[in-house]
Amino acid sequence: MQEKFYDCSSLVWKSYHKNGVNFGMAYYAPVAADMGKWCAQHKKLVSGGLSQANIQNMKLNPGDVMFETGQKNGRYKGIYHVEMITGYIFYGFDGNGKAELGIQWATGDEKYYPMGQMVGRP
Repeated sequence: MQEKFYDCSSLVWKSYHKNGVNFGMAYYAPVAADMGKWCAQHKKLVSGGLSQANIQNMKLNPGDVMFETGQKNGRYKGIYHVEMITGYIFYGFDGNGKAELGIQWATGDEKYYPMGQMVGRP
């Protein structure tokens, strides 16, 4: 939360805080799991989450946040990481002429995350 520094949750919180969304904490970024819990409690989840269908049909928007789940950390749904979607990557066309798309993340890295992860739209 220091100026010019961020981790995954503070990057998302700082981005949304400027627009009045605080994930329940007005002065400090909550951990990723608390952000995911806030999205679920406020019915801010994207149906189908991170899925190939949602990607290929461009159902995910820049600013949507993906919560990586599955750890035994005692936190909501085992969430341990949050990433912000910034857009799509076009890989080319498949053999049938259909566009093959991927997700671009705010951290700039082209990363693969397992399908089925929660996605929030605060």
